[in-house]
Amino acid sequence: MKQGYTEEKILIWGKTYPELSKKHIETVCTAGVLESGKPVRLYPITYRYLNDCQFTLYQWITAGIQKNPNDTRPESYKIDCDSIQVGEIIPATQDEWGKRGEFMFRDKSWQFESAEELQEAQKNNRTSIGIVAPREITKVEVIERSEEDARTFEQKFEDLKKTVEAQQGSNTNVWGCHSARDEEAGIPEVPCGGLMALQW
Repeated sequence: MKQGYTEEKILIWGKTYPELSKKHIETVCTAGVLESGKPVRLYPITYRYLNDCQFTLYQWITAGIQKNPNDTRPESYKIDCDSIQVGEIIPATQDEWGKRGEFMFRDKSWQFESAEELQEAQKNNRTSIGIVAPREITKVEVIERSEEDARTFEQKFEDLKKTVEAQQGSNTNVWGCHSARDEEAGIPEVPCGGLMALQW
């Protein structure tokens, strides 16, 4: 583990769609809670290159983390990707959030009565993650990414990868986590995902 990092057990509950980065090539911003229920934002994670350490939602991981000095949001932490160890997945139960909710709702400090209350916390102390229960869900829409969008993203990824490798040298760890060549590591392709929109 990197110096200055503290080992924590984290329950993963959210992952963004991959974003291209000139420094890390491709990153995924990931959210989780500690065993205490405290929310954390983990960045950067080069998920494509985690190999055997890729994790799913509502799965425990153990990793070294450190408060990000360049991000004033209280939930933001850097993560030592090389220290990640995957653990138990908490499955959905008959009461849906039973076991998951035990940890998700343990810390009341990031649970809010309304979006306005969360916005006020953001204004006062930079809070950027919060749970708000909608009064009513009026629409759930799933928008699938087209195959053309997926191909465009992959082409941009490959172009950026070549540029960074040329600038930094092919033997340099530009990934930040488990550097390896695609063909050597059997790196999976980015899936063609979707977007779910909620209105309330």
